[in-house]
Amino acid sequence: MDSQQFVPTSYSPPGLQSRQFNLMSYSAGGLLDIAKGYGLGLTYTVSQRAPSAQELYSYGPHDSTATFDIGNANLSTETSHNLELSFQKTLGLVRSKASIYQNQFNNYIYGYYTGAYSEANQNFSVVQASQANATIRGVEADLSYNWNQTGLGGRLFGDAFQGTFNAGGNLPLQPAPRLGAEFIYQRNG
Repeated sequence: MDSQQFVPTSYSPPGLQSRQFNLMSYSAGGLLDIAKGYGLGLTYTVSQRAPSAQELYSYGPHDSTATFDIGNANLSTETSHNLELSFQKTLGLVRSKASIYQNQFNNYIYGYYTGAYSEANQNFSVVQASQANATIRGVEADLSYNWNQTGLGGRLFGDAFQGTFNAGGNLPLQPAPRLGAEFIYQRNG
């Protein structure tokens, strides 16, 4: 086998056809004051995303990810339905925000690791642009003390989510949960 040829041979560059997408988005939300300085919010959004040029037409090595990327000119619009419930405390030295959410995707666009590799590109994994229905559920929180005020202040924040395909299995390349802290000191503005 010629080491300069792409393996496997069943893949070929996507056709360079002209594509046009008509996208829409809308949202509705509200915040209920449950006590002075405390609010409970609910937001619903629907948004669409067109596939990028790379997702549609790429065909070649991607050195920074060590993958051989193959686009899919037949990808359709990705649509997400998002529901978020939030709580916030906005008065006093200690303030906080927390939310839980669920995003339901129709035609979620992702890179499918085929299990094949490209010999010509240092055994890069072959990744093909694909679509499937998926769900992402997550939480995020922020707790602050004397934030953006004179003197010493601090903030703790974090988030975590889990994405799964509706047919089963986890979404590829999910970031790890995040936990962070910031400390500040302000004087004279």
